[in-house]
Parts: sequence; C-alpha cells; structure tokens
Amino acid sequence: MQINVEVSDVTLASVVSDGDDYRPTETIADIVAEKLLREFTSAERDVYGELRRRVAEIRDEEIRAALVPALTDALNASVRRTNTYGEPTGPEVTMREVITDEAKKMLTARSDYGRGETFTQKVIKDAVGSALRNELAAVINEEKAKVVAAVRAQAATIIADAVKRGIGG
Repeated sequence: MQINVEVSDVTLASVVSDGDDYRPTETIADIVAEKLLREFTSAERDVYGELRRRVAEIRDEEIRAALVPALTDALNASVRRTNTYGEPTGPEVTMREVITDEAKKMLTARSDYGRGETFTQKVIKDAVGSALRNELAAVINEEKAKVVAAVRAQAATIIADAVKRGIGG
C-alpha cells in the first residue's frame, strides 16, 4: 500500500482556516506574522529594546562629540556686551565671563527690591526647612505610635477590670 500526499502552490496567501461569524479567514501570512510578533515582543527576548538602547547611546556619544568643540569655541569666543538697544558697552569679554557674571548676580541678588533674601539664602532655607519637616514628621509619628500602644494597653486593662466587676470577680 502506497500513500501519496501532494501539496502544490502553497504561498503566504494560502488559506489555513475559513472564517466564520467570530473569526476572520486566516492565511499562512497571518500565522507567520503573529508568531514573529510574539517572538519579537516577548519579555525574555527584548532584541529591539537592547538595539534601541544601544542606538541611543551611540547617538548621544556622537552628539556630545560634535557639540563639545562647538561649545568650547563659543564659550571662549569674544563678545561685546550691549545695552538694550544693541549698542556696544564696555570691552570685549568671553561668553564664559558673561555666564559667570550672570551666575554671580543671580546668587547674590536680593528679592523684593533689595530688601529680601538672596537666591542662595532662599535655597538653603528651603532645604533646611524641608529636612526639618521630614525629621519632625518622623519623630512625631514615632511618638504617636508609642501613645497609641500605651492607650491600647491601658484600655485593655480598663476593659478587663470592668468585665471582672460585671461578672462579679
């Protein structure tokens, strides 16, 4: 007895299962696409995530390599300060000096038209205030837990005594 199976003209468009009211017609291409999708999006094999991360690293390195010389040149280039009308005022200085001067002004300038605290004082005050609030909150919560435990223990004793008196003990 001889069995012959002949398969001819199988393509990606070949229908594997006919559709019905609930499922569409499925072709070999649909099955292959679904398997590829599952393979490439599985958590165990995040090929594209690793590739994407590496491409981002290379991109960042290239941008940094291109920007560092340009920024260094810009910071060291001479510029002339101007007034609000664009008229030159004072000697030529480097951009680095301009940035340094502006940073010094910001750190030492007073708010409230010269009567308030400096930016630096405000930052320090806010940081200290935040740290103190966090420390005090932790201490208060700790003490609150002790008080609650003591009240519960005392309440248990009072309730036990009341039950004994009620029973006649």
